[in-house]
Amino acid sequence: MQKSVYRTLLKIVGVVALVAGIAITYAGTWAHTFVSDQLSSQKITMPSGAALTEQVMKDHLTQYAGEQMTTGPQAYAYSEYFIHEHMMAASGGKSYSEIGTEASAMAKANPQITAGTASATDMAAYNKLTGIKNTLFQGDALRSMLLTAYAWWTVGTIALWAGIILMIVGVALGVLGFIGFKGNKGVVAGAAA
Repeated sequence: MQKSVYRTLLKIVGVVALVAGIAITYAGTWAHTFVSDQLSSQKITMPSGAALTEQVMKDHLTQYAGEQMTTGPQAYAYSEYFIHEHMMAASGGKSYSEIGTEASAMAKANPQITAGTASATDMAAYNKLTGIKNTLFQGDALRSMLLTAYAWWTVGTIALWAGIILMIVGVALGVLGFIGFKGNKGVVAGAAA
């Protein structure tokens, strides 16, 4: 009696795990396809050759050189080792917030800057800071979009692996439930008691 209950439970859990695994694998595949389609539509070519000006760029981007960006790992590498490196070079290692604070302090210290009546030297310095600030803003916006693509790619990858594991578990439990246990019936009956 108890053996048949366990076999029925194994069948049910096995089927549920298999169905869940299929659904989760589909979700992971959908996430990869969606991210890939969105990245492909942007027609971004991964940098190569002379565009890789720093060693860190060469270390992380050479493997993708000249390819069209279609995957989360490519988006991450482009964001972190190309866009970010250029942003830091343009700003002397300062963030958008730091440059913005400097520009605001400069304008506050010299109200003629915002009126456009400051000296040519002061205006040039302020315009340089606001130019860098705009560059950093655009870079941060691009990076956030690419890093979001990478995050969803990673979620898709986790879902794919979880789905595959659930399908394997589901099949294993289903086989045990449908085929049954092999071995000494007394041991199985004793274990069930």
